[in-house]
Amino acid sequence: MSARPPHRLVRACSLIALVLVALAFPSRLAAEGEDLETEVTEASAEQLPVLLAAVEEAGKARKADEALRALQALRGLKHVQLEKGLLRLLKHAEPVVALRAAELLELRAYPAWKGLWAASWGQAANDKRPAVRAKVLRALGRMGVVLDKKQYDEVEKQWRWTVGNPARTNVGQLVDIAFYAEQAKDKRFARWLAENIDEPVSTNPSDPNSPPASWWEERWHLWNESKAATHAAIKALTGQDFPSTAAAREWIEANRKQGFAW
Repeated sequence: MSARPPHRLVRACSLIALVLVALAFPSRLAAEGEDLETEVTEASAEQLPVLLAAVEEAGKARKADEALRALQALRGLKHVQLEKGLLRLLKHAEPVVALRAAELLELRAYPAWKGLWAASWGQAANDKRPAVRAKVLRALGRMGVVLDKKQYDEVEKQWRWTVGNPARTNVGQLVDIAFYAEQAKDKRFARWLAENIDEPVSTNPSDPNSPPASWWEERWHLWNESKAATHAAIKALTGQDFPSTAAAREWIEANRKQGFAW
């Protein structure tokens, strides 16, 4: 029996989900009141002092809205000298400010910057802020950073925890991790991306050991809103757009010599 809610319920829940996401990630929707950036340009020597001052102001701000307002000065601009200030903001006391810094870094991190992982995943402040850690992966992916085994294991742990404890407000974490896999073309991600292809359904809802209906509903929304990113990532890794997890597994097991593993 499918755990997929009826069509009208799905549509209604999707609207509710948008509201929940807005509340969970206000920096993306409320702080700027405009679309997310798609490109940035190099700041001029004249513009740089304004940007440095804005990042410093954000770091000193105690209130999130003050910090976010200061960071609006960076809109559309980047500069290599912003490195220290933006990395410090990843451990800001206000989670929404740290998340905004992680968002800004996606299009502003330079390949020469070596401290991005340590400033995010390596900070105790972010141990309970998985959205910040996942968002930083977008910058790392664009930079072409290859995770070492310990780093990869931490990312896999976060992915599996998010899938195993589904909440639709956490969909951004799966999307961001899948984006990293797509950019880095890291074959280690193939299996757990493939496991997210199939629509999640309860095969035996009468089983007392089966998760409750509420779990399946959240898991379905998590899958539905991350499936595009999942397919994009696994296609980047394999060159294939698999119709099912079984098909992906068959292909992966047949291509072990190419570095894939199930």
